[in-house]
Amino acid sequence: MYLAAVVAALALQKEGQAINTPASPAATSATAASHHASTLSPKSFTTFDPVAWYRFEDPKNLSGDSSPTAGHNLTLPNCSALAPNRRCPIHEEAGPVGGYITFGGILNGTVPKVWAASAPVAITQWSAVTIEFLIKPGPRFLRGGSSVLLQSASVSVELTPDALVFNATTAGSGTGTPNDVLTVPFTGRGVLAADSLFGASGHAGGWHHIALVKDATTGNQSVWIDGVSTPEMQIPGNATGRHIAPTSGFLVDASNSVALDCSLDEFAVYSEVLPPTLILLHFQQTLNHSHGVKGEPYSNTDPGGTVPPPPLLPSPTDPCNKTWCYWDLEEYPDGTELPSPAGNNNTVGGDVPCVFQMTYGVGPRYNLTAAAEFNTPFNFNWMDPHYMAGATDPITKKFNPQLTAELMEVMAERWRYGPMLWSPASPNNETLALANGHPEWPFNVILPFGKEFRNQTLPNGCYLQNAQGQFIDVTGAVTTKKNLRPLSSAAAAAKGCPDSLWAADGLAVAASLKKLAPNFTRPLSVLNLDGEVFVSLDSPAEDYDYSVDPTVLADFKASGAPNWLTYWSEWRVRLTNLATAPYMTDPDLSKGLLKGAKLTMYQVQGTNEFFGNWSVTRHIMSPMTSGRGGPPLYYSTCDLYLQSPKEWWAGGGPDHGLDWLASTRASELAAGDVFSSPFVAAGWSGKVEKNVRPAQWLGFVKIVAMWGGEWFYTGFFNVAFDSHGQMPVSGQWCWQGMVPSFAQAVVVTTAAPFFYHGSLVMADSNASYSGEDKTPWLWAGQPNIVAVARAYDGAFLIALAIEKSDNAKLNLNRATASAAVSLPGVAAPVTLSARLQGSVYVYRNDSSTNHTPSITQLDTWHLATHPSYWPSDVVEVEAELFEGFLGRPSVVRTERRIGAAHDLDFVGFVTHVDLGTAAAHGVPIAYNLTHHGADRATALSVRARGGMVVVNGGDCGRIDAGDAAAGWQWVHVPACSQLSRGEALRLSGTAHVDRVRLFLTQP
Repeated sequence: MYLAAVVAALALQKEGQAINTPASPAATSATAASHHASTLSPKSFTTFDPVAWYRFEDPKNLSGDSSPTAGHNLTLPNCSALAPNRRCPIHEEAGPVGGYITFGGILNGTVPKVWAASAPVAITQWSAVTIEFLIKPGPRFLRGGSSVLLQSASVSVELTPDALVFNATTAGSGTGTPNDVLTVPFTGRGVLAADSLFGASGHAGGWHHIALVKDATTGNQSVWIDGVSTPEMQIPGNATGRHIAPTSGFLVDASNSVALDCSLDEFAVYSEVLPPTLILLHFQQTLNHSHGVKGEPYSNTDPGGTVPPPPLLPSPTDPCNKTWCYWDLEEYPDGTELPSPAGNNNTVGGDVPCVFQMTYGVGPRYNLTAAAEFNTPFNFNWMDPHYMAGATDPITKKFNPQLTAELMEVMAERWRYGPMLWSPASPNNETLALANGHPEWPFNVILPFGKEFRNQTLPNGCYLQNAQGQFIDVTGAVTTKKNLRPLSSAAAAAKGCPDSLWAADGLAVAASLKKLAPNFTRPLSVLNLDGEVFVSLDSPAEDYDYSVDPTVLADFKASGAPNWLTYWSEWRVRLTNLATAPYMTDPDLSKGLLKGAKLTMYQVQGTNEFFGNWSVTRHIMSPMTSGRGGPPLYYSTCDLYLQSPKEWWAGGGPDHGLDWLASTRASELAAGDVFSSPFVAAGWSGKVEKNVRPAQWLGFVKIVAMWGGEWFYTGFFNVAFDSHGQMPVSGQWCWQGMVPSFAQAVVVTTAAPFFYHGSLVMADSNASYSGEDKTPWLWAGQPNIVAVARAYDGAFLIALAIEKSDNAKLNLNRATASAAVSLPGVAAPVTLSARLQGSVYVYRNDSSTNHTPSITQLDTWHLATHPSYWPSDVVEVEAELFEGFLGRPSVVRTERRIGAAHDLDFVGFVTHVDLGTAAAHGVPIAYNLTHHGADRATALSVRARGGMVVVNGGDCGRIDAGDAAAGWQWVHVPACSQLSRGEALRLSGTAHVDRVRLFLTQP
């Protein structure tokens, strides 16, 4: 039986299914003794019939009980009594075991909900209970945090993003714990990888098989997921002579206030222990659809034998090597030693200098022609360039200004970051030479801001007070710490708090800038302020009560402001303008150092209860002209900071994920501010395995760019010394400066017409990720696949990204998944490959030819590893990415893979250029090698078929790609001096060309 189980498992693996199984009995003998499945003694070759069994096969009788007793019909919600925004459970076909039921999520504000269904299964003196079901997550699964899947007096099951909690209650006079709580943590390994369980790599179309077993007579308790139960999924026996606590029934989806959006099938309740071998058989039948095509039931006969123990898997505390590691070492710079040291010490190794990585690593491949045409802004480096250069002397802790200048220069040349000053203090000569020598680059500065707003010695009238004159905080509580009073100019002056008080900081900054000015022969570009001071002072959250201060209440009523949020926002704008006016309106500075300079502030973003009303606060900052044309726009500075991969959607506390982006961007878009400049950071822990890794972060930032993120403030808060007084080495985190450039290069410059002239595609509630109408979040088939599209000129730019909640190697590591996205005007969903590092496609129907539709991927070359592992000696370019490709669809052909599921299934597609058609239409097929990072190329290979490829008019050779029937083949051009001189690569002839591979000389 062991061999049969292994053969079955290997067959499933061959089909692309994930199942834990050992390589051989010997390989797992060390762990078999600790595996408690053996204590769940099976009844060999006997039958097991459920007490209640909900199969959901009959759409006219969804609540029917298919068990032999057939007396426990499920009670479903009365659809006629549902509120308009609530959805009835619906019957669907073609599940892994026939028909199934979907509990469609319903919305109450922003929290999805579903109805509960009650099952009248009375548990009396049962010695054991097994609950078995199939589950498929829906778009809003676990979006509200934890969800109670089952609830009764005897058994309950709660799902959270971090764990499955199985609570079993027993009764009787025997020994043991009356209530056993089995918390199964989602550790990121095997079946316990939450993202595999509830995300992009679900079995059989996203379905998973779950079994929950409690033996009251022994105390054994276990959870089985997809046929596997590991030691952490079990409680060994600790009882004798007890029985399952009595109950009259239980609820499926127990609460009306949770986010359990899912499909269920084959929901069965047994009054005995279901053998492990039968649990595994049911899982296998689910995967290979052996009992699903015609809705046939599972086998109820135990096949006997034993279940292979799960394989030994690495844990987070195990030392890493190339074959045994909890993490994927290629997600970290070469030489990184994991796990990081215990205590508060930083990660060891991976200290290749950041200057070297930025200079010699794979570059972002900007389309410089588009960047110049649309005046694409440079990014803003909020990572202190001194630390980033790794330029501190280990003894004196002083910086090396030459290395700092070298880093800023290469970041401007290759990565589109403006050089900058960390403060307006006197810069060193190297930085001045860089700034004055390159007036074509922006030169930015971070200015001090907010010192006076924290001053505790201002006149008393500046601070919140109750009617008794006691100082209070923003909740109305009496306090010794003074909090600023939001008042209009006149009301503040009447209380002895004149506007002139707020100019002190600005006057000091103006003096510093005037002292700085003689050193520059060019103006500064962007002046950035830290606006977090307002959030830490008097943020207008809903539970804050300014009305306790009678002076503030009276001023609010007299102001005419429609609400406290607007009133507070007007106060924030007024104080900021008062503090910045001394330098922004200074006539000497305005004509010289600050001529044309733009003022921006951190955390000025769309309307929300913490940061204010966007229609008001946007006026804190300078409007900017965009490449879109038209009136100037205000660029929000939304903060998207994550300190853990699992924060990618909901964030955590002050950390903001994609859900925050959606909530803040709505008011910005409504105001016409279609572009933004968010702050982004993937985590700043000195223990690098805690931070989001490069591939996931690249996918994340691409999605942010699709929402209109034109340029980025990139931050790594390198302020934490370890216990030895050492700063995290910049070689470990300078990749965070690369990722925004990779995303900007693809979304903003390569797809420039879509970005600058296109618009976000809005999904309806049935096709959206969030379940809301008119949202850019598109549903792509799995809860952790994010999809956004932009429409332009009848075509679509589509971005897909897989997000994960854990950095474990076995948790969606280097993952790809099929994603089906609905687009307006397209008859059926378009199926594409989603990747962890993000995938960006152009989809179009070309009405000028019969070759419709076509797909072009813009970022094939982005890999799911640390950028230092990307090949730097070869550049591979999709042939269809020739100069001006977006306006020349007639010469591009897309071929779907053999066996594609439908006409719009583009997983595994090949798109190529028809050189003969290009010649007939007068379309030049040329490549600016600088745009592709291949300006050092000397030789090339072409993947082509069916005809001749002529390189640079024949000056670099003519290549016969053979007969079309021979298929695709690589043909080589050994040398071409024109390429090394930086000239364009031009292709002509009669062949079809799929890809061009350029070989680079080493610098």
